[in-house]
Amino acid sequence: MKRYCFSLDNIIDDFSPFQETGIIYTVSGRRLPPDIPVTEGLKILYDYIDFNAIESVYGASEIETPLYGGWLSKTGKNSVLTAEQIDELEKHNINFMIPLSNHHFDEKAYNETRKLLDKYHRSGNGIICVCDELAERIKKDYPLYIIEASSIKKLVHYEDIDRALQLYDYVVVPSEYNKSDEFLEAIKYKDRIILFGNSICDHCCPGHECYREVSKRFQSQEKLHEQICSRFIFYPNVNFDLGKFKQMGFKRFKLVPIYYEHTEKLLEEYRVRQKVSGE
Repeated sequence: MKRYCFSLDNIIDDFSPFQETGIIYTVSGRRLPPDIPVTEGLKILYDYIDFNAIESVYGASEIETPLYGGWLSKTGKNSVLTAEQIDELEKHNINFMIPLSNHHFDEKAYNETRKLLDKYHRSGNGIICVCDELAERIKKDYPLYIIEASSIKKLVHYEDIDRALQLYDYVVVPSEYNKSDEFLEAIKYKDRIILFGNSICDHCCPGHECYREVSKRFQSQEKLHEQICSRFIFYPNVNFDLGKFKQMGFKRFKLVPIYYEHTEKLLEEYRVRQKVSGE
């Protein structure tokens, strides 16, 4: 199947479809400011959606594990989610999705991850996986977790998606495939598919080499604070046409934190208000 990169199909320049009813969001927590209450941070970073539509937040916790993957969590504005933040999310009925999307799996790494898996094993929380062997083990040992097939798996053939849904509860489709109505319309079980609602660099990166490099770094626990790829600064931030996707039958969407100037302004205004109220 061809890649649907660098197309403008299904890309919009406004946020109005993000407010449609019936849409469910899982949002990244990697840029939630540690000095602002987690719910307030979510409302500011994702101020273009209904806060009540957020079902879960995904991101690394402060508990270390060699099975993390995806993005490095300690570079630039990125940060991990603290235990206090995750507890606060639970109080607001927002689930926690853990990105164990490392390409490598072995018993040693799994045993080192048990502390994390034990702590957040409750109904509604979930694990994002690339490795099928890891997904199988977690389903066996921690049956309450939702298991989500990461977009990094690149499940872009219909038979592969159908096969994955025999193991995973949900499959995330890579964002570059949002550009093809033909591809999206033909997917079965749309209620178990998660599409990206927006994207920074993933939608048009020609190689995605960073994901395997991130896996290596989490395995070695080296260079976790060093940025891997700066090419994303040349790629446009995009918003996809969620209204159209909803009409197709999709209702679950993943959001990444796209920093706009007004976002920084809102964060600073909140800090000022908090400082004044505390004086």
